[in-house]
Amino acid sequence: MSGWTDQDVLDLKQRRRLAEGFAGALAPFVEKSKEGRIKGVSTAADRTYNGRVYHSKFEAEYAQQLDFLVRSGAVKHYVCQEAMQIELNNVPICKVIIDFKVTNADGTVDYIEIKGFETETFRLKKKLLLAAYPGIRYTIIKVGSRG
Repeated sequence: MSGWTDQDVLDLKQRRRLAEGFAGALAPFVEKSKEGRIKGVSTAADRTYNGRVYHSKFEAEYAQQLDFLVRSGAVKHYVCQEAMQIELNNVPICKVIIDFKVTNADGTVDYIEIKGFETETFRLKKKLLLAAYPGIRYTIIKVGSRG
């Protein structure tokens, strides 16, 4: 014996129906979560180029430009998401992930960062990178600028 009366079961069913009714009535006013989405980031389909999903649509477009430069011969090759270790007195401090390492036809190497918004962490890591690798050819391309 469960201890439930027929009236208890009936009351429970009525409460469930009432709750479902409220949920249905409120549904147009409740913002649904966008699973797998980050505010301000394009969908994976928009950020995909040549089978790779990039962090932003602008990064994917820049990779497409780099492929064109490789085909034209101006660039030998490029690597995405190049990790560079920052050390001080042989002690690892942090790792900086640069969007593109580009090896030009003349052998020079450019490090390209695509940025929409510069965070405090990014600004600090940029200073550390430039201090740890003096003479590095480091370029930041802001989203919205084309070049």
